[in-house]
Amino acid sequence: MEKFLNLQELRRLFPNNESCLAFIENIRWGKTPVCPHCGSRRTSRFKHENRHHCNACNVSFSATVNTIFHNTRIPLHKWFATLALLLESQHHLSARKLAAEINVNKNTAWQMLARLKATLSDARERVSDGLNLETFYRQVEEKVKLQTADILQYVLRKIMEVS
Repeated sequence: MEKFLNLQELRRLFPNNESCLAFIENIRWGKTPVCPHCGSRRTSRFKHENRHHCNACNVSFSATVNTIFHNTRIPLHKWFATLALLLESQHHLSARKLAAEINVNKNTAWQMLARLKATLSDARERVSDGLNLETFYRQVEEKVKLQTADILQYVLRKIMEVS
């Protein structure tokens, strides 16, 4: 089977944490951030951090709040690579192999896999069309060639619907 989420292309598209966070912000909010605590659109961006401040409830937040990426010290580009490898292997990815691929400790890789697998299984249960990987790959094969960013955006939207 052809690799739909090419890891090299993924690393080129998302070389650092800032690009990944910008991608998540775009998926979640589009152009205007929304406070996850009160729902207000009256927000200000911090100059030197990738965070926003809500002027209504006086709380700071980032795009990762209420997602699987919240409160993690692992860089987001490693999470994206993990998601791509997990989907590519159709949930048959060992923690040791992942640790070697993304350059983390095997215990860290195991925790990342456990969190992603739990979220993906919740997504299958809660979303009516589900995240059935066989159906997903068939849909990708039917379309000419989706870009890596399009595939990742589709999967992240499904994951964030659950979180």
